[in-house]
Amino acid sequence: MSVTMIEPALDADRHAENVRKRMEVLSVRFRGAAGGSDAESDEGGANSEREFGVTRICEMQREMIELKQKIADDSQQWQREKQKSMDTERALEAKVASLAAYLKRFEGEAFWVTMELDLWKEEVFDSDRLVDELKAEIGRQSLELKDSAQVTERLRRELEATKEEVNGVKGLLQESCALAMRLSMSNEALVTKNHQLEQMTIHSYEAVERYTTQLLGTLFNSIAH
Repeated sequence: MSVTMIEPALDADRHAENVRKRMEVLSVRFRGAAGGSDAESDEGGANSEREFGVTRICEMQREMIELKQKIADDSQQWQREKQKSMDTERALEAKVASLAAYLKRFEGEAFWVTMELDLWKEEVFDSDRLVDELKAEIGRQSLELKDSAQVTERLRRELEATKEEVNGVKGLLQESCALAMRLSMSNEALVTKNHQLEQMTIHSYEAVERYTTQLLGTLFNSIAH
């Protein structure tokens, strides 16, 4: 019997014991009242005493009826509590059986889960090793990028210097052109020479432009790689 059934049963036993004691007390009082009434009637026949005894008997009969009704009500309540306790016990037993079946199935699944966890541990170990390799590769690439940045900065400075040289050459060419024009205006004999000088200047300018373009292409290719 479960704990939920034992407690109502104990309460019912205690209540039944209390009712039995009250019934005994009422029976004694009932017999005493009845006996006293008969004795007084035999001795003196006092009507008032007899009426008191009858009234008292009626009251005790009414109390006994009420007590019996209360006993019946309490008995029905106890039966309901008992049935409720039995239903609760059966429900708990069903839950325990279901839980036991689940635990039994879980024990079988736990073995495979353990194997899967072992496989996952191996995969995690391999992943950690791969991460370490990637970190090392990233470190090497970072050094290479740092070196590339230094090379790019050096090429940028060289390009700036080349631009300054080109600008200087352009200035010289402009001065040469101006001088050639002045010479052509002052001496027609120098026209042919001036023309040749202009051609040389143009060729020199084109050569400088080609050199600059080639240098820029080389620089951009170095940066791209």
